[in-house]
Amino acid sequence: SWYLNGKVLQNSDKYIITRTQTTHSLTIKRVTRSDRDAEVKFVTNGLEATAKIRLREEAAKFIDTVGSAPGISVRLSEKFELVCEVSSEHESVVWKKGQKEIRPDERTAYTFQGKQRKLIIRDARRQDEGVYICETKDDKITFHVEVKEPEEVFANKEKVQQEVRAVISGNACLSCEVSQAKTEVKWFKERKQITASRKFRLESEGRSRQLIVQQVEKKDAGEYTCEAAGQKVTFRVITTEAEDVFAN
Repeated sequence: SWYLNGKVLQNSDKYIITRTQTTHSLTIKRVTRSDRDAEVKFVTNGLEATAKIRLREEAAKFIDTVGSAPGISVRLSEKFELVCEVSSEHESVVWKKGQKEIRPDERTAYTFQGKQRKLIIRDARRQDEGVYICETKDDKITFHVEVKEPEEVFANKEKVQQEVRAVISGNACLSCEVSQAKTEVKWFKERKQITASRKFRLESEGRSRQLIVQQVEKKDAGEYTCEAAGQKVTFRVITTEAEDVFAN
């Protein structure tokens, strides 16, 4: 007799029991996760043998790859992400560029959430261009990454008045133009970011970007930059006394 978890089995659509003169066999059809670790026992003529059902996990596959390699284009200095999904939440993956495994570092990280697997690379560089592979034990998916030159953030740079002379107690206006009206810029003096205050007024209208230094003092002289997307325009403010202006 055959038993499953202590329950005697009979021939059915799920269980097929066969015997010959020398062998006895049990076939279990349509095995499910509920059968995991179930105890199977065979008893005959006072002898018995037991075994446990061990399930082999189905090979994890990538979902919705459609047999094609995704491709992305990224600008220099931008962040990019490669994202895919596997059929099992518990499946680990290995990321490679070419045949070399990718290790996390200050620019590179990978994450997993549920079935999603993601490779994140910050500050794209020329050497980041190429073919990337995400692998499980039984499947893989490839990505083609193209790294392009950054778009020009600032327009008409040749028209920018980069040397600005400002009279003490007056105002100094630093002005430039961006290519896209939605571009956000940051202003710096000697690498220290400037925020709006009684001293500094930051203006943005259309594609125009202005920094107005109010009530100029001698200490306001120096180098200023307007920066966005890794590009910048540099200004130099020179302070003068009022009489210096009229002397010329």
